[in-house]
Amino acid sequence: MLRLLPVLALLLAPMCRAAENLTECEKRNETAADSTLIFVFNCMSSVVSLIGVAANILNMVILTRSWMKSSTNVYLTVVSACDTLHLSAYLLFLLLRTKQDFNLKTLSFFVLRCSSYFSNATVWLTTTFTIERFIAVTKPILSQRFCTVGKARLASFVNLLISLLLTLPSFFEFKFMPCRVLDPKTRSYMKRFEPKHTVFFKSIGYYYELFMAVMFLALPLVLLIVFNSLLIFSVVKATENRKFLMRNQNSYGLHTGGVLLTSGSVPRIPLRKASDGKTQFAKPVLNRKPVVTEQQRITIMLIAVVMSFVLFLTPSAVNTLMNTKLKNFSMAANFLVLFNSTLNFVFYSLFSVKFRHTFKLLIGKPMTTTLCLIREKVQTRFGDRCCVSNCTRRSESSQVEPVVKDGTNGFLDPGPETPKMKKNLSRALLQRHSKRAGQRLASSNQSVAHT
Repeated sequence: MLRLLPVLALLLAPMCRAAENLTECEKRNETAADSTLIFVFNCMSSVVSLIGVAANILNMVILTRSWMKSSTNVYLTVVSACDTLHLSAYLLFLLLRTKQDFNLKTLSFFVLRCSSYFSNATVWLTTTFTIERFIAVTKPILSQRFCTVGKARLASFVNLLISLLLTLPSFFEFKFMPCRVLDPKTRSYMKRFEPKHTVFFKSIGYYYELFMAVMFLALPLVLLIVFNSLLIFSVVKATENRKFLMRNQNSYGLHTGGVLLTSGSVPRIPLRKASDGKTQFAKPVLNRKPVVTEQQRITIMLIAVVMSFVLFLTPSAVNTLMNTKLKNFSMAANFLVLFNSTLNFVFYSLFSVKFRHTFKLLIGKPMTTTLCLIREKVQTRFGDRCCVSNCTRRSESSQVEPVVKDGTNGFLDPGPETPKMKKNLSRALLQRHSKRAGQRLASSNQSVAHT
C-alpha cells in the first residue's frame, strides 16, 4: 500500500491543479464583478451627490429670503446646509479613498466621519421640525409660544451641538498603520496604510455602535413614524371638517345677526356695461371648492419629506442594527441615503406655492436677462442682416400710426380724447369697482365663517 501512494499522488496531481486553477478563476471573476459594481456605485453616487449639492444650494438661497422667514423654513434651511456638507464630504471621500499617502488616508477618514456627522444631524433636525409641525397643527395657541423663528434657531443649534458630541468618539475609531501588501501583477511588495482599531475604541466599540444605532436610527425612526401618522390623521380630519362646513354653507347659508344669507339675499355685484348702456349684474357663486391654504400645503410637504426620509433610511437602519455582512445591500442602503438628500427641492417645488414663486423671481429674471444679452450679441455678431429681417417682419405684422411730438415740453402728445377712449376708461373703472366689491364680500364671508 505504501508503494502505491506515490503513484496515486502522480495521478491526482493534475486534478488538484485543475481544481486550484478553477478556484483561482472563480476568485478572479468575483473580484472583477465586485470591482465593476463598485465602479458603477461610485459613478452613480458622484452624479447624485453633485445634483444634490446644486439642489440644496438653491434651497438655501430661496429659503433665506426675507419674505420666506418662518420657523419651519429655519429648520429646512439648516437641513439643506447639512445635506450640502454631507454630500460634499462624501464626494471628497470618494476622491481620497484610493490614495496611499498617509496624510491623505487620514484626511479621507476624517472627511468620512464629517459626512456621518452631518447625516446624523439631519436625522434629528427632521425629527424636530416634524414635532414642531405637529404642535403647530394640533395646538395653535401653544404654537404661538414655541413655534417661533428664535426657538427654531435655538433648537437647530442644540441639535447640531448634541450630534457633534455624540459623533465625536467615532473620529478616534481607527488609526492607519503601514503594512506590506503583495501586488499580484508585479509580484512585489507595496507599502500601504490599513486602518486598525485603536485601544480606546476596542474597549467601547460594541456598546458605542449599539448606542449610535439606537440614537440616530431606531429612536428617530419610531418618533418620525408616530408623529407623521398623527400629522396625516390631523390633515385628513381637517379636510373632512372643511368639506362639511362648505357643504353646510352651500345648503343653508350663514346666520349673521339673525339674518340668513342665501343666494337670494346676497347683494348683486355690477360686473360690466352691456352694449345698450345697461349694467349687467351677477350673484356670487357659493358652490365653490374648499381652498387649500399655504400652511396646509406646508404640512403636506413636510409629511412627504418625512415619508421619503423614513423610506430611504430604513434599509440603512436594518443594515446597521442587524450588522449584515452583505456588501451589495450595504452599498444600496448608502446610495438610498445619498438619494434622499437630493429630493427636498422636488418636494418644496411641488407643494409650496411661495417657494415656486420665489424660485421664479430669483431664477426667472436672470435667465431672461441672460437670454436677451445672448440675443443682442448674436444680432451684433451676424451684422445688419438679422436686424433687418427682424425689423421687416415686425413692420409687416403691425403698422404703428405716427405720433405727433409736442414742441413745448418735448413729450409725446397722444392727441385729443375720443369717445372710444372715454368708453374704455369707464369700462376699466367699472371692472375695478366690481373687483373690489367682490373682494370685500369674500373677506366679509370669511370673517363670518370664522366667527
